[in-house]
Amino acid sequence: MSRSKGADRAAGFSLVELLAVLAILALAAGAMAPRIGAGLDAARARDAALETVQWLGGARQRAMRGVQPVTIRQTAKNTLSMGRGAGSLTLPHTEFRLPGPLRFDPAGGSDGGWVDIKRPGHPGYRLSLDRFLGTVSIAAQGDD
Repeated sequence: MSRSKGADRAAGFSLVELLAVLAILALAAGAMAPRIGAGLDAARARDAALETVQWLGGARQRAMRGVQPVTIRQTAKNTLSMGRGAGSLTLPHTEFRLPGPLRFDPAGGSDGGWVDIKRPGHPGYRLSLDRFLGTVSIAAQGDD
């Protein structure tokens, strides 16, 4: 029985072919890395904004339950505080900016105002307090 020359060679891929495929996959992964990083930055910024909205809603509820105003002050670059041991919000790698103290009154309203939230790699969000209702709205900011 005679075999043909090609039958001795095992079926499969050569080392060169496998290395070529791995090189193409590595190039594709490298091209996608900046997009994935930008998506993570955006998600972290959005989470910081949502956490701040929730915390501000708690401050408003506290004012309504306690029948006295609650004032929010910025005590550090990344910290907001209700004062007098009432609670604070600290978010690592986040920068808050306020025009001044924010105040919620017992009727549920506020003095108005805003909070800018910035994180590295993202333009940030502006949280605006409604003067009459005390509700907080979120708007994404563009690149400055």
